[in-house]
Amino acid sequence: QPPGPGIERTRQVLESLRGRVARLVRHEIVHDPSLSGVAKEAISVPDVVDEALVWTMANLERRPAYLSPEQYLWRRVLHDLDLARASVLRRSAAEKEEARVADAHREPNPELDMEWAEAEDLIYGGGEPLPLDLDEAPGGDSDPAEILDREALREAVSDALTELPEAQRRALLLHDLEGYDPAEIAFVLARSEDRVREDLEGARRTLRRKLRDFR
Repeated sequence: QPPGPGIERTRQVLESLRGRVARLVRHEIVHDPSLSGVAKEAISVPDVVDEALVWTMANLERRPAYLSPEQYLWRRVLHDLDLARASVLRRSAAEKEEARVADAHREPNPELDMEWAEAEDLIYGGGEPLPLDLDEAPGGDSDPAEILDREALREAVSDALTELPEAQRRALLLHDLEGYDPAEIAFVLARSEDRVREDLEGARRTLRRKLRDFR
């Protein structure tokens, strides 16, 4: 039996959210500290979006009455993103362990049996300075101290975000990166607005405490 006009209209509305969903997924991937050591392309944004939309549209008639179709979609998006993240992290951990075991059993290379001075030249390129960051190598007018300060702040923020409960982190990212207000965040995460406000306040308290040295 073909879907009724109401279901078909709801599917069209959900499909119109594709760009917004993709934007949120990209922000989550880029700013999730647990993925800091993983290539960002390891999680396919289109795949996460497609799978969530297909599942939501196929299961609209099973949607709980207390959830709007949009909330139903957002819940599925975050669920599928969590599954993709867990899969990527498991694969990354397995690859690192495999590399560690292979390295432990690797035969020493006789060509590396050299004096320390020779090894130092090999490592440091004969005394040439190494860029502090490949994405932000100091230019002629750059202050190395400022670059180091920015890098230290970035790492401190990443570490602080890692320690936040997931609900607080997602509320903070949606608020600061997407510009959503607490009511909109409550819609996205299917939480009460009061709870979202508590999450935002808790996240900011933690960040202020963790980053007080950078004031």
